[in-house]
Amino acid sequence: MKVWLSKKINTIANTERSTSYWVGISGGLAALVMTVIVTIGVVMRYVFNSPLRWDMEVAEYLLVACAFLGAAYTDSTGGHVNITFFVKRMAKPKEALLEIIIRIIVFIVMAISTWRLTVFAIIAFQVHECNIAPGETPVGPAKAIAAFGALLLCIEIIARIQESISKYRRVRAS
Repeated sequence: MKVWLSKKINTIANTERSTSYWVGISGGLAALVMTVIVTIGVVMRYVFNSPLRWDMEVAEYLLVACAFLGAAYTDSTGGHVNITFFVKRMAKPKEALLEIIIRIIVFIVMAISTWRLTVFAIIAFQVHECNIAPGETPVGPAKAIAAFGALLLCIEIIARIQESISKYRRVRAS
């Protein structure tokens, strides 16, 4: 049973990592587009004295895409911030066990966040929630992107927990 579950988690993790790579690329493209839009908005406002009505709204939505769509990819590459000052001074089995505990805590927090983001997105679509800015842009898509990115991160964290458990078993056996 353990081997079957481990293989399923590995299959899901590989699919998620491939997906998070391309989703992360789209998050990076969102950052690029956001930069261009903000630059155009600044030039239009201060050089031509003709501000755009939509630039900041779109930039905010692209920032959501950038942050949430890049999170799973960043985690899969080990790019999130780690503070290892105390951990690296521990014995290897304790370090590996602490890694498992921390990943489980992060998973719980992200699972709750994903659930709430999903609820917020569903409600936003149901009530046709819009931004209060002059363009009245719907916020449902931005909330759905945040929920999707958080879900990918949860799946990545599960895969990392499984890797941490394997690491702990190796360290404990040696």
